[in-house]
Amino acid sequence: MRIKNAAVSGMTIGLLALSAGTALAAPTSGPSLKLSPNTAHVGAEVTVTALCDGGAVSALDADVLGIHHSSKESKVTYVGKVRDLAPGVYDVSLTCSYPEQAARHISTRFHLVPPTTPNALVYASPSVGKPGDTVKVQGVCTGADGYVVISGALGVTWSGFKDPKGKFADNAVVKDIAPGIYDLKVNCFEPDGSTLSAHNRFTVQAKDAPKQAEPVRKAVAPVKQVAQVPKGAPQTGGGGLAA
Repeated sequence: MRIKNAAVSGMTIGLLALSAGTALAAPTSGPSLKLSPNTAHVGAEVTVTALCDGGAVSALDADVLGIHHSSKESKVTYVGKVRDLAPGVYDVSLTCSYPEQAARHISTRFHLVPPTTPNALVYASPSVGKPGDTVKVQGVCTGADGYVVISGALGVTWSGFKDPKGKFADNAVVKDIAPGIYDLKVNCFEPDGSTLSAHNRFTVQAKDAPKQAEPVRKAVAPVKQVAQVPKGAPQTGGGGLAA
């Protein structure tokens, strides 16, 4: 009886070992492919995350985003920009390779939509100023949920929400910086999670420059009011008052 029990016990241990070995050799979880966002317009940034648990990203293809990648890593993340293509639905594919398993292939779809028109606009009025001058920064972010305006020359980094028509405006003061041409930028935050940017220029003048580049007028010497003064007649001079 003891020998029989020992045999049964040995069989049990063997089954447990076999079960443990089977668990170790179990297939890994399936590949994962995510796009954020999965709907956007031309020029928008899209984050692509590919995961091959226990394997390697042997092929990641997103032609609409200009991404073609092969790696030995199990997880990769890329940020691509939507190419200038026609609106429509585009495939993004992932192939995962494994040491002791067949390769796996999955795909997802990206929706390229037409942009809102106009997309984004920013400008300063006036577009030229000296340090200390106050100018109005305004523009439009049609269809956006919000915006942020950035300018090193105007000392502004402010954000807010648009009005129903997408317009924004605020005052800014020209910073005390070297004369030159500086960038003026607005980022419009789209409902799909993407960001549209618009740029313009602002010119900083020297402190002693004429305001708004006013034309320099030459001084004109006063002239007599009559070409020939009759003898004995009083002279009118240059229009000044006699002492």
